[in-house]
Amino acid sequence: MKLDEFGLIDKFARMTKPGTNVIVGIGDDAAVLKSKTKGFYDLFTCDAIVEDVHFKLADGARKIGYKAIAVNVSDIAAMGGIPSAAVVAAGISKNISTKFCEELYSGILFACRKFGVEIVGGDTVRSKGIFISIAMTGVVEKGNITFRKGAAPGDTVMVTGRLGHSLKGKHLTFIPRIKEARWLACKFPVHSMMDISDGLAGDLKRMCDASKCGTVIFAEKVPLERTLKKLRKNVSLKHAFTDGEDFELLFTVSPRVAAKLEKDFNRKFKVKVSKVGVIIKEKKLFLESEGKKTPLKFRGYSHFG
Repeated sequence: MKLDEFGLIDKFARMTKPGTNVIVGIGDDAAVLKSKTKGFYDLFTCDAIVEDVHFKLADGARKIGYKAIAVNVSDIAAMGGIPSAAVVAAGISKNISTKFCEELYSGILFACRKFGVEIVGGDTVRSKGIFISIAMTGVVEKGNITFRKGAAPGDTVMVTGRLGHSLKGKHLTFIPRIKEARWLACKFPVHSMMDISDGLAGDLKRMCDASKCGTVIFAEKVPLERTLKKLRKNVSLKHAFTDGEDFELLFTVSPRVAAKLEKDFNRKFKVKVSKVGVIIKEKKLFLESEGKKTPLKFRGYSHFG
C-alpha cells in the first residue's frame, strides 16, 4: 500500500486518545490545551524542515534557520494566537562546517526576535542530511481562537497575499501573517482559518473536510504572484493551487461582514486580502471560470504523493 501523508495522520489520530487537558488534538494547525491562565488556551505545535525537501544547502544557512521558526509561527497565527517559546532539535551531517551551524542558529535567533519567540532548549544530533524540528508554544484568548473547522454554507472564502511560485524563493523569506491573523481574530467573527502550507487546493480540502462542507472557488478572483500572470491561465492557476508553502491565511467569514473586513483589512495592512470563493453544503470542491463550474482537479502537495 502506498504511503499517504494525511492518511497516516488520520490513522495516528484514531490511535490517540486525548486526555482531559486537550481541547483540540491532532488535525489542526496547533494543538489547543487548557491553560492555567484564566480566559486563555495554550497552543502547541511542531514542524520540521528537511534538506532537499524544504530547502537546499545553497539557499543559505540564515534563510534556512529563519524558515524553521517562521513555519511554526505561521501555525500559531492560524489559530489566532501569539507565539511564546520554542525548543530546537537539529540533525547535522558531519561534513557541515561550524560556520554554517553558527549562521543557521543566527537565522533562528533573528526570526525569534522578530516574532517574539524565546528559545528555551533543544537537541543536536548527527544525521545524513540536515533537518530542523521546532516545537513551539503560544497562547490565545478563548474568545479569539480560530479552528480549521467551522466554515458554514454561504460563507465567503478569503485569502491574504498572493499565491504561487513559493519555490522561487518566497518560501524562505515569507513573513508569517501573525499581525494580520491577530487582527482578524480580534476584530471579526472568523468561522474557520488555517495557513496555506500545502497549496490552496490541498488546504481547502482539509478545511472543507473538517467543516463537513464544500466550496466553489472563482478562478478570476485567485490572487496570483505577479510573475505568474505572464504564464498561460491554466499553468498560473496550477502553481497557485499546488505549489505549497505560501504561508498565507485561508479563512471564511459570513458574507455579511466580508465586504467591511476586506475594506478595513486593505486599509490597515500592506498585504491585501481577497474574496476567492463561497462555501457550499455539497461536500465537493469546484472551480468556476468564466461562468463555468467544474470539479477542482488540482491537488495540494503531499510528502508521499
